[in-house]
Amino acid sequence: MKGAGGNSGVMNRLMVTYNNGLTTSYILKVNSEGIEQAAALGLPREALFYDQFAPKIKHIVPRTFYSEGDMKAGTKAIVLEDLSVLNKDGCDYVQMGLYFTAHSPLNWEKVQKGEMDPLMLSGYKIEELMRKAFECGADLHATYWNNEALAQDKDLDWLRGHDWYRGEGKDTWQASQSLVQNIWKSETKNISGWDPQFVSLLEASVAKIDWDDFQNRIHNTAFTLVHGDFHPANLMVARKKDSDNVIFGDVKVMDWEVVGVGCGPQDMGQFVISHVPPEIRRKLEKQVFLEAYYDKLVEKLKAKTVEKLPTFEECWHEYVYGGVERWVWLLVVCNNIFPKSAGDYFYNQVKDFANDHRVNVETIGMPRA
Repeated sequence: MKGAGGNSGVMNRLMVTYNNGLTTSYILKVNSEGIEQAAALGLPREALFYDQFAPKIKHIVPRTFYSEGDMKAGTKAIVLEDLSVLNKDGCDYVQMGLYFTAHSPLNWEKVQKGEMDPLMLSGYKIEELMRKAFECGADLHATYWNNEALAQDKDLDWLRGHDWYRGEGKDTWQASQSLVQNIWKSETKNISGWDPQFVSLLEASVAKIDWDDFQNRIHNTAFTLVHGDFHPANLMVARKKDSDNVIFGDVKVMDWEVVGVGCGPQDMGQFVISHVPPEIRRKLEKQVFLEAYYDKLVEKLKAKTVEKLPTFEECWHEYVYGGVERWVWLLVVCNNIFPKSAGDYFYNQVKDFANDHRVNVETIGMPRA
């Protein structure tokens, strides 16, 4: 699927010709890793998500024709609609991240190949697309806000974090946090050129890893179904070209390999740290978060007659600290994987976000796996 983001599986286009001569295409997605590694990483959960959750949120995911996954065997096969094909309204879908300028490492190669047009490079559409993404997130999170079945239904034990919300699975949680601790001690903390104040912030976060404190936080914070890797390259947006302008439509969320139970606003924090240039984020984030995420979330929760509505302050706190603490985990773990230029990019993104929101060694929590 040209322009799709993420790196979580092999996608093949299936061309189908019917008896009447008409043709159409579908997308077949399977694991890119070997089955043992796929099972260890839990990648088949994406297929289970499409099978069990997509029907209820079908307006924000691609149409699914077939989905089968086996967490133990490490296998999955998903057949989705081909979003790159022009639909009856004259729209195709394009990776949202392409319109976030050349800032993100995911766009660097595309710039070199001349695949990004002047509008994509301008950043002119960032606010509009942030709003669409945040509204999409509010829709997803409101649908499953404090839904006890996410944690209690044993048939959903494939969801990431499912057992943690039942006070179980300490071994898997500790393994994910030990990974951060070990990488931090052996490599990351010694990286030269990093701001000492930011290194101290990461040090403080890693030092706070504690199962009981983790349990206290998650049981005193609203939870919902979260994407877990919510960034612009994992979102496809309907696009209709009109002269030199582009008209955007609905959004489809892709790549659900780390879908799980967690903090909703954290998805939004992860989104902006991933792609949004700091100078643009500073101007937009609070207003966009209020209007496109919080107001929409509360509106949908009221429609569901939810009694205890979250306050803006609660959601904003989780946007800030969920975003930073999620990226602490990602930064430490992925810095060994990323090329240095990409590692430096994410270091600067997290550092600037944390500084702008006055996150310090006393207020930061442990990394969020």
